[in-house]
Amino acid sequence: LVILKNLAGGGTLNIVNSEVENALKNLGYDEGKIRDITDYITEEIEEGLARGTVIGAPHLNPDHYKIFDTAAGNYAGEGSIPIGGHVKMMAAAQPFVSGGISKTNNLPEHASVKDIDDAFLNGYDLGLKGITVFRTNSKPISAMGFGEKGFAELGRGEKEDLPFNGVSFRHEVKINGIPYLINIGEYEDGRPGDVVINSYSAGSDIGELLRTSGIAASKALKRGVPLEVAVGPWIGPKGNLGGFVTIDTNEEVKSHPHIKQVNSPLDFAGRLMLLNYLGQTDLATKDVEVKIEDLRGFKNGAFRTYERMNINPWNVDHVLADPELGGFESMEDINEGLPKVNKEEIKDNKNNNTRGISCDKCGHMMRQTAPGCFDCTNCHEKIGGCGM
Repeated sequence: LVILKNLAGGGTLNIVNSEVENALKNLGYDEGKIRDITDYITEEIEEGLARGTVIGAPHLNPDHYKIFDTAAGNYAGEGSIPIGGHVKMMAAAQPFVSGGISKTNNLPEHASVKDIDDAFLNGYDLGLKGITVFRTNSKPISAMGFGEKGFAELGRGEKEDLPFNGVSFRHEVKINGIPYLINIGEYEDGRPGDVVINSYSAGSDIGELLRTSGIAASKALKRGVPLEVAVGPWIGPKGNLGGFVTIDTNEEVKSHPHIKQVNSPLDFAGRLMLLNYLGQTDLATKDVEVKIEDLRGFKNGAFRTYERMNINPWNVDHVLADPELGGFESMEDINEGLPKVNKEEIKDNKNNNTRGISCDKCGHMMRQTAPGCFDCTNCHEKIGGCGM
């Protein structure tokens, strides 16, 4: 819907496709409403990136949204033509084309393996001779784009800041009677992004060590360093401040539910984070039963986030085995999703028209009923040596 024009003096300009205004006029919208709708479409939601859809536009009847659907929609795939629509358009033209149709079916990034699998099966049923698909951002370089910044990765020296008003995991304990406060800031997906360790009774030198250790780990986490690398070295070394870990409540003093004894405050902080965010239950005190559903990562989604990070969306084996990327649960499911070809059943194929013969009378694909004989299932016209 939006054309990005590069200006000679520098910069860019978002221009609405002229057919949008023509369509709105034909639908009965006046000039003022048309101007508001087109302004809505070209509005930049971030620098250099237009909204690119009519969905939610002022004055526009929701029943008219689909009139303005395009091949790939906007940057988020909103307002895109479903793959089934592409296939049906090609099927309407196929009877009039002797070969395959040279058309790329552009799909939004969220299109799944199953969407494409269904498209090929549907195309086969409709008599298409070929289908070409392209999913947005399925390659690092695309012929089409929306101006968005795709494939964001942290480069050398770059960092991922925490939300301004985010969530934290607060833990107040005593180690050998000395109080410590550990506050872990979290990203929206549950990952820890910084850690602050305070003690008001451990002495100025120890307090400074804890503070600087937390700052170093926080900087590492914000720059993409794995959690086990950032805080793993804290675990193990013995210090003078180790001992039993307790929690004070209004009624009693009780042991920490998972970590009973540590070598130092940093030893406790490292165990706490790796246990709660990565589910490393071996770091809990021996013989202590740890219920996964009680851990922070289970409650805030960090477990799922780290699990998804192990899946490579560019690896076809990972995609096919992952239902969330549109894949299948198992190889059995993959096989079930594939068309079954049986030589004995070829004769029963509803078209069995390997030559692509179409009906001269109505244009539908014809069914081959015998060698050199073709029958139209729509108007029942026959051609060839059918013994008429």
